[in-house]
Amino acid sequence: LDMADVTTKYANLRKALRKEDFDRALKLANELTQVVDEEDNDLDKTKCVCYIHLAEYDEAIKIAKELGLTFEHAYCCYRLNQYDKSLKVLASEAEPTEAMRHLEAQLRYQMNQGGEAAGVYQALVDESTEV
Repeated sequence: LDMADVTTKYANLRKALRKEDFDRALKLANELTQVVDEEDNDLDKTKCVCYIHLAEYDEAIKIAKELGLTFEHAYCCYRLNQYDKSLKVLASEAEPTEAMRHLEAQLRYQMNQGGEAAGVYQALVDESTEV
């Protein structure tokens, strides 16, 4: 493939993602992985997200672990009803993002830990109003 073909594939990948055509996006990301010289973590992360949207959580977890994508890893565990494992993955993050904390609250709620869930949500609300 020449550079123009690679550029076209990247453009088609962006278009597929915008259209939420995750099967096509995954196919294009895999094709690009074969032809791009350097390791492209963005392509790998894109594949991880495509697998999540396609409910192929085990494949997504493999990539998430490899790249250290804590949220994606924990989210896949959540979707697989592996709540304890998901919480453990989230706990490994020193600086949890807002999305990670929302996921923690959802996990706590699903695990009948309403008090803990409410505490996480309250902290998020308190922080959002500290402007």
